[in-house]
Amino acid sequence: MPFGLQMNWRSDCGPARPAADRIGRRSILASAAAGVVGGAFGRSAVAADLVVGFIYLGAKSDFGYNHSHALGAEQIAALPGVRVVEQEKVAETSAAASAMEAMIVQEGARLIFATSFGYFDPYAIELAGRYRQVSFQHCGGVWDADRHPANLGSYFVRMHEAQYLAGVVAGSVADQIGFVASNRYPGVLRNINAFALGAQQANPQAVVRVVFTGSWSDPVREAETVNVLADQGVQAVGCSVDSALTVVQTAAARGLPACGYNVSLAELDFANYLVSAVSDWGPIVVPMAQQVMAGQPLSNSYVGGFREGVVKLGQYGAAAGPRSRELADAQAKQLASGAKWIWSGPLADNEGNQVLGAGERFEHRDLRLRKMDWFVEGVQA
Repeated sequence: MPFGLQMNWRSDCGPARPAADRIGRRSILASAAAGVVGGAFGRSAVAADLVVGFIYLGAKSDFGYNHSHALGAEQIAALPGVRVVEQEKVAETSAAASAMEAMIVQEGARLIFATSFGYFDPYAIELAGRYRQVSFQHCGGVWDADRHPANLGSYFVRMHEAQYLAGVVAGSVADQIGFVASNRYPGVLRNINAFALGAQQANPQAVVRVVFTGSWSDPVREAETVNVLADQGVQAVGCSVDSALTVVQTAAARGLPACGYNVSLAELDFANYLVSAVSDWGPIVVPMAQQVMAGQPLSNSYVGGFREGVVKLGQYGAAAGPRSRELADAQAKQLASGAKWIWSGPLADNEGNQVLGAGERFEHRDLRLRKMDWFVEGVQA
């Protein structure tokens, strides 16, 4: 399909995991095994001052995008007086509207988190117009004051900032790096380009070879892609797909170091695992729940990144040696302080065109950054 015409787009959204988060992940897996999620609504039906609903496109135990949001839901569920209801594997169709409406009508939800891009238009928009007493928050950063209801908002994170750091780690161990990407969507392209710039920061000879699977989550294609890249001679692998589990596992079988995405995979003890670019939705969604409980209006638009603590580099894996960690940690400090700006000139695309001149940079809200449709020099796609 031509660039820009792929359907069902979703944000590629997507921390170093403290012990509490690792316990949360195990409890998610245990809950899934016990069958308490994935049918109607998960979590116990007890009285609450606030009921919060989450709907997920995939399985909440996917060690990926849906999983990262479920960890945020767990943080909300720990608030006094709050009950969380969840439904996983909800398609980006009228099923999304049905799931959200059932949470409102049957469960009394007053705050809904629609975590997949395709849930927004028309489903969240129409429901927000119908249920004005309910706050709807959508992951994707596409709310528009001129077109959308005031009780609907968007939140998003700059995952490319953590991907830059993952690229530093990959570039420290390899010259030829493969990258498994989902869709040709600006957020994914930002991930690819930032990863490549990070790799080149660590290793000016680094080249990133990209293959798109055409799907947010397709383990079969992801495994095939890793094997194709391995056959082409790449020495390490990165990715921007919902769950990096298949990518890291397949890379392990081919003896390749690999980076994850969305959540840390360090606890799984893969010998080839380097690190993950990860998201922590808790600092975004927890304050929203607290504001609703206090009767305060929510922001209609929030975008955060590394400096806000909502994207981070996860725990290092066994394959990330001392030099890799030292280089990435140094770049992380510069990002946090503002001394490092990823999108700064001189910067050229992979066709030799100047994108930014010396001293120029893209600010976070620059439309050229938000609508990215090009690759940086050193990317083969």
